[in-house]
Amino acid sequence: MRIIDVHAHYEDEAYKEDLEQVFTKLKESGVAFVINAGAGIESSIGAIENAKKYSNVYATIGIHPEYVNTGDNVDALRKLYEENKDSGKIVAIGEIGLDYHYTKDFKEEQKKLFKEQLEFAYEVGLPVQIHSRDASIDTVEILEQTEKKPSKIMFHCFDLNEQTARFIIKNGYKISVGGNITYKRTETAINVLKDMPLESIMTETDAPYLAPQSKRGTRNDSSNIHEVIEKLAEIKEMDKEELAEVLYNNAKEFYGI
Repeated sequence: MRIIDVHAHYEDEAYKEDLEQVFTKLKESGVAFVINAGAGIESSIGAIENAKKYSNVYATIGIHPEYVNTGDNVDALRKLYEENKDSGKIVAIGEIGLDYHYTKDFKEEQKKLFKEQLEFAYEVGLPVQIHSRDASIDTVEILEQTEKKPSKIMFHCFDLNEQTARFIIKNGYKISVGGNITYKRTETAINVLKDMPLESIMTETDAPYLAPQSKRGTRNDSSNIHEVIEKLAEIKEMDKEELAEVLYNNAKEFYGI
């Protein structure tokens, strides 16, 4: 079984002491590639460093909405990209978007930063990873109104409801599901996933966060993606091995790895 975890944070302090051992464990568990997602300038630098150090790791760079008022900006992101683009390890801009759950203030600033990063992704020809929490209406509105945006867009953290799913499918965008689909009280999301085309889906862990149900409350890592795939196979009523191969090919095509 070949697996790609399309969204994890191995630059996080949670792995400071044992990152080498974690990556050894991932290889042994069948994780072929990891997309290390940036969530701010400092985080993006860490993602690039990991991608350069480990052959099976790629990076995204971007400014998460929680950093909208910290001084991180698109000029700094562009400089980071220009300094590292020749490595071939930067595969997307993300995670970017809107967060009205933890970051309720600065909504207009968030929207402006989101739009600027969509346009930057278009400029450099890279896909986008979107974070949209309690902000579906504004996220969709910005995507509809922004002309210069990439055609490859993945929703990483978002409200998986029928309305958002229809928008994603209509535009040929992707979603990525993680350990939270194994939690209780996810009936709406599960019903939506049942009808979601396979070509629209990828899987992730968001490590070190959102460990699946059997390991909830512990530090997450990409080896736990097996539990996510098992749950998704159950939802889609198909063989896990067959599903894993589809997910693997979806991710390879989306990120060009």
